[in-house]
Amino acid sequence: MVRKLEATDFRARRMVLEPDDFALSDGMPERAPTDLISSDVWHGIMDIVDDVAISTTSHQGSRIELLYDLWGEWLEIMPLCCIVGHGMLDCADDFAASIVSLVHGFYRQAVGALRSALETMMFACLCQLTSDEKLWNAWEAGKEEVSFIQIRHKLRQVGEIRSLEDRAHDKTGRTMFADKNRSDPGGWATSLHSHLSNFVHARGNLTNGRMWGSNGPIYSAWGMKTGYHSYLETYVLLLLLAKIAHPSLCTPYKAQVLFTYDSRRRYLRQPDRKLCGFLNREVFNSDP
Repeated sequence: MVRKLEATDFRARRMVLEPDDFALSDGMPERAPTDLISSDVWHGIMDIVDDVAISTTSHQGSRIELLYDLWGEWLEIMPLCCIVGHGMLDCADDFAASIVSLVHGFYRQAVGALRSALETMMFACLCQLTSDEKLWNAWEAGKEEVSFIQIRHKLRQVGEIRSLEDRAHDKTGRTMFADKNRSDPGGWATSLHSHLSNFVHARGNLTNGRMWGSNGPIYSAWGMKTGYHSYLETYVLLLLLAKIAHPSLCTPYKAQVLFTYDSRRRYLRQPDRKLCGFLNREVFNSDP
């Protein structure tokens, strides 16, 4: 049986935007409903996900706030009028979709959205570093397809990346874009892509049903942790890639804590913790 939240809880009432809240608007007031959904269907769709959202934001509020702040700062540092900037704008939508899915308990979708961000940012960095605006425009227009493996291999051939990868391997034994084989998950970006792809394809025990332990959506501590850590890892790697391709990019204030040793050992798999610290020093000249 559903119940209403207490009126004192700020989440108890829905809010809608005014026309002038939008960047592009004709200023006209919102039209009255012309095809209103039935109450039964509305509650059938919304009650269960609202319940998960209330549970998540009641007990994981600070973590959701961090993800939201990182998303906001991603937009703030985004360079204008360049390929990296366009790529970051596309990635911002994936980060936003990941947060919304995570809050409402769709954990597989929350992680899966991050694969699109990884692929987009790597391709944007490749086009930026090679000054290949024609390829980027063709891809944006849907006239060109480039696989993740192709992007990864082409990035490894770029001078700046090849030099950085060589130094990283010398110092940490790890790289970002190395191939994987049966005994080696490959470089950081390679293994992260495999991790995210497992959720896109719902392999093994990575279905929502397995994470919920039930039909759902319902709140899952395991699902929340998985989505949260996947978001942080993807964000940090893409931030480093964007900085490599666009050196004037600054570090978002909220992101600085993600590079500390204590943070890295929480959300990164062990092989990539040292590599992340090395890349932060090399790319951002920072050692928190």
